[in-house]
Amino acid sequence: MGLSRPFLGILCALFLLTSACSSTPIVEVLPEFTQVVIPPQNKTCPSIPNPPVGDAATQRDVAAWLPDVYAAHAHCKSDLRATVRIVDAHNAEAERLKAENAVLAK
Repeated sequence: MGLSRPFLGILCALFLLTSACSSTPIVEVLPEFTQVVIPPQNKTCPSIPNPPVGDAATQRDVAAWLPDVYAAHAHCKSDLRATVRIVDAHNAEAERLKAENAVLAK
């Protein structure tokens, strides 16, 4: 009652042919939607202090005012750099995921 060897050989060959010819679905993994979050402290700048005005203003008053102006500028410049780093890191990760998905799609 056993199956003959040629019959088993043909059966195995048919199985291998049908499994090799079947098309496998291509699955594209899309990057998850991410939101760029900019910290609140990087969204505002300190106000530039009002300059000394009037006839009573001296060079000493102006000299005391200038470091405050510089500090406000430095703070904004630092916040801008931090914001650019956040956005650039997000964009780099998005590009990496896009490239990875392109490889997976092939």
